[in-house]
This record gives sequence, structure tokens and C-alpha cells, in this order.
Amino acid sequence: MAKRIARSGYNDEALTTTTKDLLTPGITSGRVFWLRGLVITETGGTTDATVIVYDQAEAAATAANQRIPKLICPKGVTTTVEFPAPGVKFITGVTATVSGGAVAAYNASAIGYEE
Repeated sequence: MAKRIARSGYNDEALTTTTKDLLTPGITSGRVFWLRGLVITETGGTTDATVIVYDQAEAAATAANQRIPKLICPKGVTTTVEFPAPGVKFITGVTATVSGGAVAAYNASAIGYEE
């Protein structure tokens, strides 16, 4: 069994309709990342945010790379989502987009481990 290494990361740019990293500097070559949790704060305060998480590098969002259902993050609230063991598997990268609402830089975090 591969050694598990705890990892976490956050968005260092505001989320937009183009995917932005939640795990920097990315997944270690030859390993996979198991997402165990997300913490997202909607920072706009006027509208709920819809956040979608992808297994891809930063780029235009590709629906085929979506890994979990859309998350509705109520306006001005911090939303926490936990995934049961082993988590949600990511191979390329952990990125996210937002529509409606806003998620400013440093307000979305991914928690998990590499294996």
C-alpha cells in the first residue's frame, strides 16, 4: 500500500467561471489525491454561490472532469462538506469554478491525502 501523505490547499485567486486551483502546487506526479473535505465561504453576501469541483488543471471547465455534485453555498456563509473514506479520487488536479455569488481568494479549501 502506498504511503498516505496529508495535504490541504486553498484558492489563491478568486473563483470564477474558469477553474482555479484548490490544491497548490498540485498532485505529486505518480500519486493520486483523495478529497476528504471542502470548506467554502461565499464572500459576495448578496447571492448564493454554486461551486463545482473538477479533476483538471486550471483552464476552461470541462463537464467530463466534474467530480462531485454542484455545491450551493449560501450567501455570506461558510459551507463545510465532508466525504466518507476513502474520499473522492483526483488524478490531475483539484480545481473549482463558481457561478452566482462570489468566493474570494483564500476562501475555498480542500482537505485530504495523497497516496
